[in-house]
Amino acid sequence: MERERGQSLPIAAAILVGLLAFAALVLDGANYMAHWQDAQVSLDAACAAAGDGYGYAGFVASLESNGVPHEYFEPYQTGSDGLVIAGMQYGANQTIFAGLSGPHKFYLAQFMGFRSMTIGVRTRCLQHSVGLSPIAVQEPWFLRGHDEFPDEAFAVLGDGAEAVTYTGNDFAGVVIVNVWCQDAQGAPDTNCSEPLFFSPLTDSPTANDLKDVVAGTILGTVGMPFAPIGTHLPQISGVSNSFLVGNMDDRYDVGDRIVVIVYPGELYKPDPGYGNWDNVEVAYYAVAEITQFDSNTMWVKFVGGPYDSPIDIEGFRSRVVPWDWGGPL
Repeated sequence: MERERGQSLPIAAAILVGLLAFAALVLDGANYMAHWQDAQVSLDAACAAAGDGYGYAGFVASLESNGVPHEYFEPYQTGSDGLVIAGMQYGANQTIFAGLSGPHKFYLAQFMGFRSMTIGVRTRCLQHSVGLSPIAVQEPWFLRGHDEFPDEAFAVLGDGAEAVTYTGNDFAGVVIVNVWCQDAQGAPDTNCSEPLFFSPLTDSPTANDLKDVVAGTILGTVGMPFAPIGTHLPQISGVSNSFLVGNMDDRYDVGDRIVVIVYPGELYKPDPGYGNWDNVEVAYYAVAEITQFDSNTMWVKFVGGPYDSPIDIEGFRSRVVPWDWGGPL
């Protein structure tokens, strides 16, 4: 019996290891499942934010507001099936695919050599039926198309989208909604000496920055603030019609409906003139249905309006996301 003394020690150690393993399975496993469920809820909310008209900027802002680290969605990654596993992508028929992929850190399980495990969640959602666009159309078209000739289509983007009257450059139909001529309300000949900038633009954007932001607002990857009635918005210049129409064609199909800005019909040139601050005044908003594309032109017919704000439009939902535009919405 003397020689059998101490045999309970390895048994106790084995039991202790087993208990720790069980505790790790229960506690770390429960923590992993909670993290996975939280990631799924956060991703669903971010997809909805993107689909509500805020695009990729709204997707990121929603994830940030819920404490999701950037490493879970940046850089963009796809799986073996070609669909996103980290980030966001647009699919056919106004579908958005999104995914999060990142590490979950273990605690008790580390003594068994398990330090982390990847969490991966996916979701998909539909964009709302009416998409916000940076397209500005002249009021005479809207009045004819909405009241007297509801089936008549107008070239509102690219070739044929010129203003009724203008003192500056030709107008292709697109404005830079992330820059407001703050001192332009009631003063159409303003030189826009105090422009108000919205993310991701800064107080001194380059021409390429403006081009990228306009492309992003068309594609829905850059969020757009809703300019109040009376605000003046600068046009985008030095950009080809095919570039603008091509971006719209990449996101929308014939039959889709978009929110457009209606302006009185005049493109104003700053006085004294400098830079690219030719601008139009926001009179109200309207809904247009896309009827046709070609390489340099997009046609629409008007199906609703006027509206004081996009959030008044049926089918356009405003989602509250903790996100500072840098100014009033």
